Amino acid sequence: MRTGMVRWLVLVIGALALAGCERSQSATTTKIALTPPAQPFVFYDETGEPSARTPVFAEFEIREVVRWMAARTSDPIWLIRVKPSASDGRRAGVIAYVVPDQATPRIRVGKAYYVAPFRGSIVGTWEYVQIPLPSQRFTDQFTKPSVTDMPFRYPVVVDPNTKQESPMPQEEVIRIADFVRQPSNYQDPALKYPRHWSQGAPYAVPILGIRREGSRTFVSTGYVFNGLWGWAWSVRLACTAGGYRITSVEGPLIL
Repeated sequence: MRTGMVRWLVLVIGALALAGCERSQSATTTKIALTPPAQPFVFYDETGEPSARTPVFAEFEIREVVRWMAARTSDPIWLIRVKPSASDGRRAGVIAYVVPDQATPRIRVGKAYYVAPFRGSIVGTWEYVQIPLPSQRFTDQFTKPSVTDMPFRYPVVVDPNTKQESPMPQEEVIRIADFVRQPSNYQDPALKYPRHWSQGAPYAVPILGIRREGSRTFVSTGYVFNGLWGWAWSVRLACTAGGYRITSVEGPLIL
């Protein structure tokens, strides 16, 4: 077989393999005009509800966060995520998610702000993405997220040569989030990890981040509360002609 024909076949096979992971997603094209809630929803790590470690976020605390945010942005807050308190009882911090800049039935993209109540300041800003569970769709109304569909930092694609990062296409973000949230995708007996770990399986906790570098995709799930305090699963994916395949599950890593 001539060298040129071999190269052509390699390119075609590679394109077909990638096509399984790069299908179009029409659900990202239907724009939604969102109605901000009268008051932000409050989610308490790790369950969504208050606990001894994460006591109720009082009305005056919500007002303080809204006041601090008003000095930074005119975008209204729809969700406040409360981190567990420090050992001395001080609030470790909260994340304020403002109304998304982009919204469709399958994806929301907006800005998140890390607020340190004990400092009275905003100390970090990033872009978030929220994906509903595969069987669900967003509407123009906000609701309190479940544990599994919490917003997370917008994923990136890393150039394996230059290490430069670029935003991951929205369609790919949706497909990966849907895949890693499906329990049936973890049934391969070759995956050696504790299936009944007390703090939750990798698909039953929030997504922390998604990153693709070359042909490898890395997904982390779990909780990071403050700095290096938390725990996480590491799930590695391979792209196949039919979509994705989990190649390894590691963790939970205690931070």
